[in-house]
Amino acid sequence: MAKPRILPLVAICTILSASAAWGEPQSAPAHQAITRVVLVGAHWCAPCRAELPELGALASAAHPARLALAWIDRKPVLTAPASGLVEVLSVSAAQDLVARHGATGRGVPFAVAYGADGRPCTVWRGPLKPADWPKLEQACGVPHSTTGSAI
Repeated sequence: MAKPRILPLVAICTILSASAAWGEPQSAPAHQAITRVVLVGAHWCAPCRAELPELGALASAAHPARLALAWIDRKPVLTAPASGLVEVLSVSAAQDLVARHGATGRGVPFAVAYGADGRPCTVWRGPLKPADWPKLEQACGVPHSTTGSAI
């Protein structure tokens, strides 16, 4: 009888998903507009898969910044509406991002936001939701609009 393999998989997921500051940006402001955000994840990561249905709303919140997905184990399969909004990067590009930004004991999901100069301005730990976009902009030093507020 085959031994169950679920326990090692759960342990790996727990280790790779561990984060000291889940759902928060991890850098000092660089004071520039965000031009691109890469969502790093994996097919076995439940929070990563939970981001997929939110891609349309996230793309709307992020506009004009471009979104990209980079999964460390295989390319994600996107539905028709999301496929036109999001670039899918190679597995090797995802693994490179993990080596540069996720190798401090923190795992997937995370997002890397890039400024107009092409350099990362912040790393977001945890799943990125449309409602999180203002925090991500704040982490990059993007001034917030006062549209709609009383002055």
